[in-house]
Amino acid sequence: MSPAYAATHDTVLPDPLRVHLLCLLREAQWCRFSFLCQATGVSQDRLKRQFFALRAAGYTDTRRGVGQEGWARLTEHGTRQRDAYLARLAGLAGQAADQLVQGQHEQPDWFAPVSPS
Repeated sequence: MSPAYAATHDTVLPDPLRVHLLCLLREAQWCRFSFLCQATGVSQDRLKRQFFALRAAGYTDTRRGVGQEGWARLTEHGTRQRDAYLARLAGLAGQAADQLVQGQHEQPDWFAPVSPS
């Protein structure tokens, strides 16, 4: 495993739905589960399972409102983890582009142009 890839290792965030949820949430601002379901296109049950993992990792807080409506918000820890994870992913993409350029220069026979079908 490359050091760049290992640096992105997070046991909670590799699920794109969880990253999407953290991007929809803001610290100190509560958001209804109904909005999050609509924005992500998932059911309440699936959303609850995702929040179980996010809450257990300390990334979010959840609560029940009047009528048992679910609410969620991002914690400070969640904000830091989300921002760091997204920065590492962006860095990984940049490093991969650099590796491609270097590889094509050093080992051009490892790369072949796409042949027409």
